[in-house]
Amino acid sequence: IDFLYNNNQDIEKSIMLIQEEILPQISELDSKIATKVESAIQNTFSINNQFQKAVNRLITIMQTLPGYSDRGTGHMMTNDINDIIEEILLVVAGKVKYIEISKNLAELPRIKCISSQLSQAILNIIDNAIYAARNTMSGSPKIKISTKLEDNHIIISICDNGPGINQEMAPLIYQAFTTTKMQNKHSGMGLNVAMRVVISHQGTISHNTSIDGTTFTIKLPMNI
Repeated sequence: IDFLYNNNQDIEKSIMLIQEEILPQISELDSKIATKVESAIQNTFSINNQFQKAVNRLITIMQTLPGYSDRGTGHMMTNDINDIIEEILLVVAGKVKYIEISKNLAELPRIKCISSQLSQAILNIIDNAIYAARNTMSGSPKIKISTKLEDNHIIISICDNGPGINQEMAPLIYQAFTTTKMQNKHSGMGLNVAMRVVISHQGTISHNTSIDGTTFTIKLPMNI
């Protein structure tokens, strides 16, 4: 986390240096090139700001991890679920480089939640979807993320086209230390944490699975 944060600060300093010291010199030589450089700088600032938001969210998530067993950790604040999802996708951008990600995020009202905990729950499910999609037997790896408002609840669906969860493991996946991944690389706590967080927000989590993929659905009430 420190590496990400510090390197982001270095990028911002470099951009400022180019803008304040180098750009004026370019302008004296060729105004057209200077205009293109300025445009590139503005685009870089925009990307950098998005990255900074994702890093800040990730820092908050990591700081709250030890407190997941304590439901009193964190504070309920009004948040946009779609913003949380977008920030998570920035965090996992490196992991999904060769995965087709499709989004269908409906316009949603803001809801009260502990954003750091809910971010971790959604991140855990997306991380599982990434792992599953990489092992797909149905063409190229794909993940679809959608949100909608239904019956005064926000519905979050995360679908992958992986090989599905076998019948023996399906009833156990929300238990602690249960994993369908390589045992020495994964703790088996991801879905257990996700379930506990969703329940603490008075929501539900469910899944449907087949050989064509798995869909996890989180249902959160508008009024907690």
